[in-house]
Amino acid sequence: MATPTINANELDNVSQITFTKDANIIPLSFPGGDSDETETWDLLGVTKVVTISGTYAGATADVKSDIDILSALIDGDQGSSVSLVTDELGTLNVKVASLDVTWDTLNNKAGYTLKMIEGV
Repeated sequence: MATPTINANELDNVSQITFTKDANIIPLSFPGGDSDETETWDLLGVTKVVTISGTYAGATADVKSDIDILSALIDGDQGSSVSLVTDELGTLNVKVASLDVTWDTLNNKAGYTLKMIEGV
């Protein structure tokens, strides 16, 4: 099994990969009507949200460098997507929506969770 990468950077010790694909259906219920009378509209297309969690471990400076690489993917001006490659999902173009990091300073580890939106 190959190590997942984002923007050609390895995502170490991945423990979980999840995704949600959402059709963004808009419901319009009517006053006094039951749910079987609700109209639904598919106006907004489909979105896919991918979440990857893992851990970086090693010397503090090395772990910090790895986390800094991930953090740099969220710069407030994400005009273009980056490539996410995993065995489970294949290759996706994504934009990083969030990065959560939990430092375990006693063991020189940092747990990370990346939330990404597929798109160009």
